[in-house]
Amino acid sequence: MAQSKNKKRNNRKNHNKKRNTIKLPRIEMPEFTCSICTYPIQDLSAALANKTEAMEPVHFDCVLKRLNEIESLGKNQVITYMGRGTFAVLEFPNLANKKEFSIIKTIEWEAKESLPEWRTTIADLFSKT
Repeated sequence: MAQSKNKKRNNRKNHNKKRNTIKLPRIEMPEFTCSICTYPIQDLSAALANKTEAMEPVHFDCVLKRLNEIESLGKNQVITYMGRGTFAVLEFPNLANKKEFSIIKTIEWEAKESLPEWRTTIADLFSKT
């Protein structure tokens, strides 16, 4: 019985050693610079496509900052990300209660009809892992 437990323990150790030695392929991501702030984009998966025809990647935070500069926000209004490249201006009757709000305006930042080439490239790279 004691031999059986030792054998299982050794098998577990050997299995863990094998698992630790598996090497995943290195993903080489293309390098891009945000056209809004001119700093490199470190996390391309979190970037948005710019509204220009080139649809180059830009930082999410840069887009949010730009929208806050462009939009005339009223009292108790904020801009928030809704998903799929769309932002919205929300109005809260009471800022202490974030459960109640009205959508005042939606802002489509990314074009829905076309997918930027850089996004297709990173999707292909991630599917290889």
